[in-house]
Amino acid sequence: MLDSVIIFKKQKFEKPVTESIITQTEREAVTKEQLKEDWLDPIVRNAIEIQVDLINLGFKIVSDDPKVSTDLAIINNNTDLEEFNDRLVRDTLIFGTSFVKLLLNKSGTKYVGLWNMDAIRTDFYRNQSGNIKIKPDGTPYAYIEQIPFGQTGKFKTMTDEQGRQGVIYTDERVVHFNFETLPGSLEGVSRLRSAHQLIRDKWVVERGIRQTSYYFTLPILKYKIGTKDRPLVSPDRIEEVANSLGTNKQISKFVMPWWEDVEILYPKEISNMSQNLEPFMEQLPSALGIPKCLLFETGKDAQKGALRQQIRIFVSRINKKRKKLVAFYNKEIFPRLASKNKWKSMPEMRFDPVTLEDIESIAERMKTYVGSGIIKPDEAKKAILTVEDII
Repeated sequence: MLDSVIIFKKQKFEKPVTESIITQTEREAVTKEQLKEDWLDPIVRNAIEIQVDLINLGFKIVSDDPKVSTDLAIINNNTDLEEFNDRLVRDTLIFGTSFVKLLLNKSGTKYVGLWNMDAIRTDFYRNQSGNIKIKPDGTPYAYIEQIPFGQTGKFKTMTDEQGRQGVIYTDERVVHFNFETLPGSLEGVSRLRSAHQLIRDKWVVERGIRQTSYYFTLPILKYKIGTKDRPLVSPDRIEEVANSLGTNKQISKFVMPWWEDVEILYPKEISNMSQNLEPFMEQLPSALGIPKCLLFETGKDAQKGALRQQIRIFVSRINKKRKKLVAFYNKEIFPRLASKNKWKSMPEMRFDPVTLEDIESIAERMKTYVGSGIIKPDEAKKAILTVEDII
């Protein structure tokens, strides 16, 4: 007996999954564009946004001086200071360094706003070796803002020692900020840099899971041509069937001779492939600098004492970042505003306190919301902060 069998599958893999794993060379040189892509990962973005919201919780700038208060109102009208500060912290966490431009009025006599410069297109002025060029006092020699292609005619551009074309700022209108720097350098340290490899490898596994699910969990058609009574099958008939079924993604009915047969094959159950992501879920919170209990449901077996210690360390780090943010305003922003706008006193930057009890309460409620299926883990942060009325 001769059976000719044709099996039609949904699709083939685009390419082997292992080809997507980044090489050691790529791991050593992470670009700002890659860091932005990393930030778009739902888990990473959630971790960054939780830190942004907690650092800036209750942020405001106040002053008892009427002139200073009036100028601050003008600045806030031109620059939503809350949104500006969120972007400042977010860019710093993602890219390591953020850049701020103080905006002048038309006559150039006073500052009337603050501007978050594009952290990807803005950089320190560097020498031919790629090192930051600094002045004798240790401050940056200048900053360069590269202009998008096709818009250079609108600006007075120059070329730096690396051949990059853009607007070069040598005055005090531009200033940079970072939470951490490399030893002996002005170079900021990205919060995502240490997590980059984990993020990219997680994407490889996720892509493999999606492809495997798509490839192996859908039913397929087995079309049998020929029986023991009709063992000889024309090659033209095989080609005809292959072409007919291969070009139809959805087939509800078809006509065939009585000696041919079609059968639907249902795949066997595939084991829980999401377990392959567990190592990444364990390591990512630490790499992103945030307790696991704020990103995922910690589980029934989690020890409360260990969670409290993690949260206590996290609160301490949040407060340290706040101190650096306050120091930045007091050293770089307020003095510039005061000098140009002729203020006789400095404003004060204030936040609402972030306590261990606040974080624990949020974490416990988050476990309840996620565990009951009300909300997904990667959606939990903004929803819960809104429900708890702390943003």
